[in-house]
Amino acid sequence: MTEAMALSIPGLFPALFVLYGVAAWTDLTRRIIPNTVCVLVAAVGVTGLFFVADSHGVATLAIAIATFAALAFLCAIGRLGGGDAKLISATVLLVGAAHALDFFLLTALAGGVLSLVYVLAGFAFRRMAPRPLGSQQTGRGPFRLGLLWRVECRRIRRGGPLPYGVAIVIGALMTLSSLPV
Repeated sequence: MTEAMALSIPGLFPALFVLYGVAAWTDLTRRIIPNTVCVLVAAVGVTGLFFVADSHGVATLAIAIATFAALAFLCAIGRLGGGDAKLISATVLLVGAAHALDFFLLTALAGGVLSLVYVLAGFAFRRMAPRPLGSQQTGRGPFRLGLLWRVECRRIRRGGPLPYGVAIVIGALMTLSSLPV
């Protein structure tokens, strides 16, 4: 049996999709990944470890702990957010030892594309005159996309942090969708 067998539980993949969607949205809008999301993803991953009948469960746990230790160091020196470290480690528990490298590579590729988009946008936005955040109607919908767009443009112009949680979510969902169930 593999960790992926836990994903065959009806409704679990859509629930994970929603959890990862919340992580991406809150990271994009507030640069925060909620602890609740990380704990729930980790809980599903640990539950999946009970389905493993061989040493992959121990290897998965070891890789998740090593990943968290390395990323916690990067967080301590200010190179990575704490939510990013927790979400990556929780996702390693979910995808398992056999697919952890796939997850890391897909996340790195998604992060590279995200970085490229932000670098190119930075060049474009620096040439444009900034508009004050209150200069236009921000929208009355629940998502206020106009305001989000202007805030993100301002963050890019100032060289603010990337919402790397978006790349983590893309890597996680791509890895999970490729797992045999």
